[in-house]
Amino acid sequence: MKLRLVLIGIVGAAWSCTATPLPVPPVEYELDVEKLEVTDQPLVFEGNPGAVTPGDVEIRITPGPPDGDPVVEDGTGTVAADGSFTILVESPLPNIFFFEAIEEDEDVFFGAVRVDAAGNVEEADPGPDGDDDGSPDAIDCAPTDPERGGRRC
Repeated sequence: MKLRLVLIGIVGAAWSCTATPLPVPPVEYELDVEKLEVTDQPLVFEGNPGAVTPGDVEIRITPGPPDGDPVVEDGTGTVAADGSFTILVESPLPNIFFFEAIEEDEDVFFGAVRVDAAGNVEEADPGPDGDDDGSPDAIDCAPTDPERGGRRC
């Protein structure tokens, strides 16, 4: 009888214990400039395997504001599991391009590159981030609001 009560108590205690799920940590995206190639007319960004980690994410490539009045247009696409992608962007060269991961609730800036007139790619300084939200002012939809970053507001 005593053993039965002890077993019932242990089973009851085990049954009532439930694991509290841990919060999902934010993903830290990386851009490997060495694995990018650009072709002109139209401007196509080709990321070789490992160009963006982790993969399986939708990204946006936003051209910086051009000199003069040419047309510029963002490009979006999905990065494959291996980190490769192909994305069309409308922009003159030379220019700077900003990379953002498009998540459900926010856009996450993770790199900037400069492409010269010959199509050579190198890392670029994304410029100031006045509200310190991780999104450079050049593409921040609310550059004075630290709660809102990225192109989408």
